[in-house]
Amino acid sequence: MLLQIQQQPRQQHTSIVENQLPVSFRNENPMFVQFLKSYYQFLESIQVHLSANTGAFSEGEVITSDTNSATAKILSIDTSTNLGTGVYLYVSQTNNVIFEAGETITGDSGAIGTIHHYRRNPLNASKVALDWSEFPSPNNKI
Repeated sequence: MLLQIQQQPRQQHTSIVENQLPVSFRNENPMFVQFLKSYYQFLESIQVHLSANTGAFSEGEVITSDTNSATAKILSIDTSTNLGTGVYLYVSQTNNVIFEAGETITGDSGAIGTIHHYRRNPLNASKVALDWSEFPSPNNKI
C-alpha cells in the first residue's frame, strides 16, 4: 500500500518576513525589513550562469527554455566579473520544470542566452528536497 501525503503549497519566506517583525520595529527600521526581504529572496532563488547571450535581459522579465517548458522570472542580474565571466541571472522558478546546462533560453524582450550551469540557492534547494514524495530505496530497482 502506497501512502500518499497531501502537501499544502509552501509559502515563500520572502512573503512572510515583514509580518514576523513587530510593527514598531518595522516602522523604525524600514531599510532593515527591505534587506531581510531581499536576503530571503536571494536564498529562495536559482542562480543561472549564461556562457553566451545576445541582447539584454532585464529584471522582472520571464525567461523560457527552448528545449523544455521551464520558465522563471528574473529577480536580479549580475554582469560583474566577481563570479567569473558571463552573465548571472537570479531567478524564481514559475513552474516545476528545471533548466538544464547547455540549453538556450529566451526572454520576453527577445534576449537569448545559453546556460552554462545553474545552482539552487539554499532555501530553494531545501524546498526541492522536502517536496520528494518517494525517496529512493535500496529495494527499488531504478
